[in-house]
Amino acid sequence: MLWDKIKRTRIMKIASGYAVVGWILLQAIETILPTFNSPEWIAQTLVFAIILGFPVALLLAWASESNAAATSEKTTENASAGRKQHPDSMRKGFWAVAALSIVAAGSIAFLIMPDFSTSPESEYSSPRAATSLTDVSLKLKLSLGQTGARGFGGPSEIAISPDGTLVAYAVFESPTMHLHLRDLSSFEEDRVLVSMPISQSTGFPVFSHDGQWIYYFDTTAIKRIRIEGGTPQTLLDNGAMARSLIPGATSIIYTKSQDFSLYRLNISSGNEQLLLDGDGSSHPSYPAPISDSTYILFTLSPLRDYNQASIYLLDLASGESREIISQGYNAQYLDAGYITFIRGNTIWAQPFNADEMTVYDDAKPVVFDIHASETTGRAKYAVSKTGTLTYIDISQSTSATIRDINSPVWVDRSGKVDIISPGLVVHGHPRISPTQDEALFSDIAGGERSDIWVYNFETNTLGRRTFSAGTTVGLWSLDGERIYYNDDYGISSVAANGTDSDVVEINTTQGLPLTIDPNAKRLIFSAGSTNELQITAADRALPYDKLNLGPRGAVTREPRISPDGSLIAYSSNETGRYEVYIRSFPNIENGKWQVTANGGNHPIWNPDATELFFWNETDDIKYSVTYRLSNRGLTFSQPEPMFGSGFQNDAQGPWDYSPKREAFLIIAESETSDTLVSQMTELSFISNWLIDLARLWPSTSNRAED
Repeated sequence: MLWDKIKRTRIMKIASGYAVVGWILLQAIETILPTFNSPEWIAQTLVFAIILGFPVALLLAWASESNAAATSEKTTENASAGRKQHPDSMRKGFWAVAALSIVAAGSIAFLIMPDFSTSPESEYSSPRAATSLTDVSLKLKLSLGQTGARGFGGPSEIAISPDGTLVAYAVFESPTMHLHLRDLSSFEEDRVLVSMPISQSTGFPVFSHDGQWIYYFDTTAIKRIRIEGGTPQTLLDNGAMARSLIPGATSIIYTKSQDFSLYRLNISSGNEQLLLDGDGSSHPSYPAPISDSTYILFTLSPLRDYNQASIYLLDLASGESREIISQGYNAQYLDAGYITFIRGNTIWAQPFNADEMTVYDDAKPVVFDIHASETTGRAKYAVSKTGTLTYIDISQSTSATIRDINSPVWVDRSGKVDIISPGLVVHGHPRISPTQDEALFSDIAGGERSDIWVYNFETNTLGRRTFSAGTTVGLWSLDGERIYYNDDYGISSVAANGTDSDVVEINTTQGLPLTIDPNAKRLIFSAGSTNELQITAADRALPYDKLNLGPRGAVTREPRISPDGSLIAYSSNETGRYEVYIRSFPNIENGKWQVTANGGNHPIWNPDATELFFWNETDDIKYSVTYRLSNRGLTFSQPEPMFGSGFQNDAQGPWDYSPKREAFLIIAESETSDTLVSQMTELSFISNWLIDLARLWPSTSNRAED
């Protein structure tokens, strides 16, 4: 099709770029010429020149594209055939582009040319009866390319500069995040400002109040970098993951995920001040400044439930706060006299009196179907000081979309995600069967009941195996015929196919089955609230042996015996934080090696190779190491990063590995309500959006003048 051919050329790119630049020029004309008392005909001439230049630009782009195509055809073996066809194709394309250009130019003229009639404007004039060039908003879309996605955040985070000319956004290429900057006023390609490993708290760019810096999070640090690039500056690195911030001239206000409280940091002195303390049941987040005042907006919500959140006003001078908008989150203040916020997947707005610090009139929905999460409170929208709105709508997702909380997925080493079954929801603790064709999960059956369910990958069927309250962890027997699990009686077992009655294996309170010795067929389990590890004897009638992997007082968890039974991997907090260790087995005194040095947990073995996988506790990146046991001891390779965060993280085995599929079975984090896979992100923006708001509340401008 001819239209498809046009779309593949540079013509559409030039058209969108010309539209953006032309609109900026129109705004400049409207602003600058009146200051010099220029005659009206000068503005009209310049406007007509911009409009008439649009079809000229498209025709020149078509001519350039056609000449390039003709040159290419001459170099092919069938040049003679190509020369016969090319002129006709070129003529068709020429007239198609010419027609498109004329129609587009006429439409632009119709929409944005002012009405030069002298009749007074009625109170109920149609919005199309504009009196200036800035009385009309313009909606455009800009492709950011393949930004990727982070499980708990959806597509790229975005930020727009105060003057509306720059857009910052994140590109996720696991295990790395790249922070990009694009100039909307030029045809230049975007450029990468900085790159860093992906974690739950990387990215989330915010422009400074003067537009000269971009603030962002890098794992546990708050950093900033100039828009020109250069070396990033670290403003805060105290080990607490920040979630949201607003930069000021001398300080930044931010929230911590560590205690869910609101803080202020003096940029010069580095002094940190607690502004609002999260009480555990609710926490403040998403601060936003109110220009020329001591007040800020913030969201107060229950943890991970922004559907119940409200917008509050905080006086930094007095420390007093009060609710101003119920049922809303992630608010922003617009200098024109509005507060915008999120309800569901919709941007709402409400007029705001900055003198009295109160809202008035009714809130109204203004933009629908944007990317927002009621779990994290994040919303993919930003508004510049000049009134340009940018956002990502929910249509920007792939077919591999996770709509359910706690969905099990396959993830390969590169981070590519495949959904196992749309609509399948589990609680956690996945374990793959020895035959690789099934997996068990713990699933919430209702209320506080939790039981073991088995999912068959071949038949795509889910079957319940236990009917006991409080079951949280399951473990396959070595032959895959039975499943061990915890219940009110201790540790019991049931046939994997569900054909017989449950059998009590071990009478112990709060015990959990953890791993099995493949040689001696012994079961290792926790001993209840003390979290001590014990191991059964070959003869179950004999007393159990204690398995003291760590020093006294340390918590040892997640033991996994290697496939050949010679080693045992586990995590322990004996150094003050959890690290991954390996000891010889069954004689644990024959060797001990520390695998991680910067925090680690959740170790699992590759059944088909001398390889160990683990999570880094600091950046939440998943790593692999190979190992070799010799007379000189156990040696390791350098840890190889695989993929990042966005997955359920608990203390008892949140993942498993399948050599058959060469992928990890893992649970999408409860925050993951959007997508986990790479995608093409399209950014929508509305220039002069404040005009649209003013039409919704005609009395707002009158009140501001009064």
